[in-house]
Amino acid sequence: MAFIIADRVAETTTTTGTGTLNLGGPSTGFQSFVAGVGDGNTTFYVITDNTDWEVGIGTVTSGTPDTLSRDTVLRSTNTDAAVNWGSGTKDVFLSIPADRLPALNTDNTFTGDTTFSASVLFPDKSELTISGGEITVSGVNHTIDTESEAASDDLDTINGGSDGQILIVRAENDSRTVVLKHNTGNIFTDDASDVSLDANSKSALLMYDGTLSRWQVIARPLSVLGSDDITNDSTVSGSTVTDALETVQDSVVFTQFAESTGLTYDGDNEVTLSHSFGELPKGWSVCLVCTTAEGGYSIGDVLDPAGFNNANGERQCSVYMSTSSISVITGGNGFQAPNKSTHASFNLTPGNWTITIRAWA
Repeated sequence: MAFIIADRVAETTTTTGTGTLNLGGPSTGFQSFVAGVGDGNTTFYVITDNTDWEVGIGTVTSGTPDTLSRDTVLRSTNTDAAVNWGSGTKDVFLSIPADRLPALNTDNTFTGDTTFSASVLFPDKSELTISGGEITVSGVNHTIDTESEAASDDLDTINGGSDGQILIVRAENDSRTVVLKHNTGNIFTDDASDVSLDANSKSALLMYDGTLSRWQVIARPLSVLGSDDITNDSTVSGSTVTDALETVQDSVVFTQFAESTGLTYDGDNEVTLSHSFGELPKGWSVCLVCTTAEGGYSIGDVLDPAGFNNANGERQCSVYMSTSSISVITGGNGFQAPNKSTHASFNLTPGNWTITIRAWA
């Protein structure tokens, strides 16, 4: 059963009382409820004898005769209850109630809450090609290509748009890059950086600010750090420290990194990573690295000791830090870990493992 709205649906009825209506066939120039709405579907209806009236939601049933049940009465001359119809012919037709019809105010805005039960679609308004750094939009969803199919082209200005309008733009071609330029024309980003659309899977979402006469980028493609985004600057206390990470668009990135590997694990010791952050680390990790195979683990396998206890169930690892170092304390009774193959617990041999500490700020 579906809720259906159809055009030009009107019939008559001679049914009396407050129950289901027997329908008398389509009025001249109209179609029947069964033809327009369909058997088993629901719709809005209006019944009137030109004196009383009733507006509601009903279910259409095909039969001899076709019927329309009065499932929910929304409004009526009988204090919004079902009208007890007397004898005579009544008109029955499909009409959308006023309070169920989204309507624009004179300033093109909606008043009150509007709920959409179906998808809100933004049909593709086809390709726009940059000309002199500009495009003119005619809808809310466009693909953009470079001028003369250049490998890369800057988009400085978007013509068109009204206050509050949403615009989705996407690269037209995988082999050409469209660059939305910040503050060159009327396009602005929140971090003053340009937005590159270098694949047709990448889109940007903009909103027009009529007061400022500009398009504001409110969503853009995510970027991730690759190996080229990281450069090693210095070594402090035997640890590699990275303090030159490129900031990538809106991504939150750490700007400093420190690591120390091969630290001794003897089952009852403290090891320290010194760093030059000048602040407490924002993130850190501690791991055990296998140096001699045991418990089903091979050389180079890595374990996280955070959840390991000893045979007595006591926690055996804690971490403390300062603005210049981060330290790991291991307890005196050693770690127990699950055997990689059998999953049975076994005691890690201190000489078979080392500790690696990493920290970010």
